[in-house]
Amino acid sequence: MRRALVVLATSLLVASACPSRKHPDADALASGIKAKMKLPFDVDAETRLDDVRALSRTELGYFLTLTKTTKATLDPNLGKLLETNLRAGACQNANYIAILKAGIGVSIVYRTADQADVTRIVFVPKDCGL
Repeated sequence: MRRALVVLATSLLVASACPSRKHPDADALASGIKAKMKLPFDVDAETRLDDVRALSRTELGYFLTLTKTTKATLDPNLGKLLETNLRAGACQNANYIAILKAGIGVSIVYRTADQADVTRIVFVPKDCGL
């Protein structure tokens, strides 16, 4: 259930960044998201969105912390599970598609509460046949 909430919440966050111009850049999208929400933002009881920023002109980064997971308690399969869940619906999600069609990739980075890397998931337009 928690993983489904993370996927849903991340999708909603992407929705707030839907491009209104024909070819926006990632910095403009990040600025728009930050204008609409106060960061850090609790996505659910176990996940916090710490930052949204442009990693380049064509890549938007979401940085999340799994607040109840530490490096010591990290399930080694969690990163793969998060990636599988996100990829399963990304190309059917109109919000992701809108950003990808604008030529912007989306990078989602998860870390534990003590800042150990969990996974980095990147979606680029070609992932969805665009």
